[in-house]
Amino acid sequence: MMNLRNSRFRRTVTIGVSILGAAVGSVFPAGAEVPEQSRNLRSFYEQKIRWSPCSFDREVECASVEVPLDYSHPDGERISVAISRQKATDSKARRGVLFYNPGGPGGSGLTDWYGKSAPKEQFKNTPLNASYDLIGFDPRGVGKSAPLRCAKLDLPDITSRPTGKDFDHFAAWAKEFEKSCDELDGQRRKYFNTRNTARDMNVIRAALGERRINYVGYSYGTYLGAVYGSLFASRLDRSVLDSSMHPDKTGYAYMTWKAEAARRFVEEWAGWAAERDKTFGLGASVSEVMATVEAVSSRLAGHPAGGWDRNTFDAFLGFDAEDVAKWQELGERVAGLKSAGSGERFRKVPPVPKAAAGREVVEDATYTILAEGEWPQDIETYREQVRKNRDRLPYGFGPMGSLPLPPAFRSFTPPEAPTDIERDGYPRGMVIQAKRDSQTPYEGGVAMAQRLGDVLVSVDDHKHTQYASSNNRCVDEPVTEYLMQGALPSKPVNCPAAETG
Repeated sequence: MMNLRNSRFRRTVTIGVSILGAAVGSVFPAGAEVPEQSRNLRSFYEQKIRWSPCSFDREVECASVEVPLDYSHPDGERISVAISRQKATDSKARRGVLFYNPGGPGGSGLTDWYGKSAPKEQFKNTPLNASYDLIGFDPRGVGKSAPLRCAKLDLPDITSRPTGKDFDHFAAWAKEFEKSCDELDGQRRKYFNTRNTARDMNVIRAALGERRINYVGYSYGTYLGAVYGSLFASRLDRSVLDSSMHPDKTGYAYMTWKAEAARRFVEEWAGWAAERDKTFGLGASVSEVMATVEAVSSRLAGHPAGGWDRNTFDAFLGFDAEDVAKWQELGERVAGLKSAGSGERFRKVPPVPKAAAGREVVEDATYTILAEGEWPQDIETYREQVRKNRDRLPYGFGPMGSLPLPPAFRSFTPPEAPTDIERDGYPRGMVIQAKRDSQTPYEGGVAMAQRLGDVLVSVDDHKHTQYASSNNRCVDEPVTEYLMQGALPSKPVNCPAAETG
């Protein structure tokens, strides 16, 4: 992916790895609702919540809810899940609670990137809080909810096209990271998974005294919402899944799928550049432009130019190809690097972009939750994938789609079978998907909408997460109307990218 000596790329890789997903099953039949009146669970559902002002926002209330560590043995160890509530401002128009999850896995639902109240900050420019109590929560293993602990081991140095030595270093890091998690939290970790988080949500719902919840989830949070609906169909009302994961792609398969998306965007840009060969001189076909790209990348491996080396070139080629607005600049960059030192007219190469400040990911929970998906346990499987994809998928986060992450060395056996995502017994909702989002590729949103029968909102954009965050009226207005009034669009919605400037 990139040379991780640069802190910009350490942060970028960490963020990229975090926007993932996986799932496991249940002690109850897949798709079945946990019996709420079970004698062993009654005390959890009927517990009283004690609210007090949140330390991070005195206008918001915070509390904790007790849940079983292992739902198959509810009389055993208990853990606390931290929750927050901003009460609806219009008591006459109140229609219940709106649960929120920002994704990750491992993202806090209590506070946002800057330590502010997450649901309140996310929806501050919407009228949602007039009719809903906004409910945030730290999923189990995250933040204030029995946080998982792992050693803080820096990612090893790798390149955009990992060598055998890179592979060995990365595999050693992943193995050591997983070992440290196991040493600190051991076999408890296997209960920190999506299915149990969904069960925790249902305990929170019952303790709040609510018959049903409404839900907005982003990225991995879309999977969590779909799992909740599959388990507790009668308890879910309106739901919005923004930047959806694919209902059938989890674990390692999801990582490789994301890498393929980055390659596709680069090829789409190459087609655009080929149509402008007279401008850029990169080639008159996709194959010719891609050959030029490879020639430039190969030369930069030994002779950096204009502040670019092979690793930064490959990485930002993938990042910028997602954004159509950057295609012109990207064409000039590749042309400039192609002609660097030759005296041709693209001698001025655009500088290396500065990475945007990113959120610090709670890696401790991230890799544990990811481990619930399918990960080959034979290290040679990953080595072969790296050899196969080294020169084909070097763009953006592509290399991370082949390398073994800590779940490849999983120290526990997931206790449950994978979730069968389905909508059987709750109303149709909405799925929002950007067409050029490599974190959760567009096809995943299409598949999720088809699986659930939800209305699909397609956005001609690259931004990961859209509703109430991209200032796109075409997205925000129908989604808000649905959440407030229950009115679904009669057909799929197609939106342009949000206007900028």
